[in-house]
Amino acid sequence: MMGPVYIPLARSFAVLATLFCCGCAGAPAQQDAVADDTNDPLEPVNRAIFDTNQVFDHYVLRPVAVGYVTVVPDGARDAIRRALDNMKEPANFINNVLQGNVSAAGTTVARFAVNTTMGFGGFFDVASEVELPRQKADFGQTLYTWGFGEGPYIVLPIFGPSNVRDAIGLGIDSLADPTRYTLSSGGLQDVSYGLMALDGTDERGRVIDALDDLEKHALDYYALMRSLARQRRADELGISPLIKIELEKRALYDDPDAPPRNQATAPAAAQPKPR
Repeated sequence: MMGPVYIPLARSFAVLATLFCCGCAGAPAQQDAVADDTNDPLEPVNRAIFDTNQVFDHYVLRPVAVGYVTVVPDGARDAIRRALDNMKEPANFINNVLQGNVSAAGTTVARFAVNTTMGFGGFFDVASEVELPRQKADFGQTLYTWGFGEGPYIVLPIFGPSNVRDAIGLGIDSLADPTRYTLSSGGLQDVSYGLMALDGTDERGRVIDALDDLEKHALDYYALMRSLARQRRADELGISPLIKIELEKRALYDDPDAPPRNQATAPAAAQPKPR
């Protein structure tokens, strides 16, 4: 979880995001077609940050995640993941309320109560067994619900792919998370830092093989991650179907000078999920 040391960093992200937004507002109306398609007018800066993040990942995050996965059994890691997610339920509740989603907010309260008590702090997901599914929400999603545009694509130090709206949302979530605030105000900053590190390590450990494969085969890893990140976020917001990763592999793994594929054999795009 994010403690006081990280609050200035979160605030910096919000300030930088606002500056990016203002700077882009004064940009010429006509931009490069590729930049328009990718929403990435800051690509040179983003690539530099992305490369720095990759160095940090290769020498710190990935080795720690590999060690974590090697030492901690699968069942224990799943239980830890459930407990960490349970600690985020108060923040989910706040954002569901701010979005006017009363039903989701009520489900979140019930879910948190059940898993915290009967699930021993969330190590067991009893709530899902009694049909109380997780209602994940964040402040970036809240801003979207309020009508704020995403702004340009940006890459944040350590945190990775984002956009102006979600970067601001990240800062607000970091400051307003009741669990983080309670731990920090109670003098348990070290616990807060440890939980944040554990959360990031577990998340990284779950995508070791997938990211290794993508990085190994992609002709442009930055472009691939940008595309997948934007598609995933759009899917989370319910504004477009998540396009299959296989389509991205065909677009970015293959030799650009190779003859075009037979369109009849190309995989069909995913259909919109029923809402």
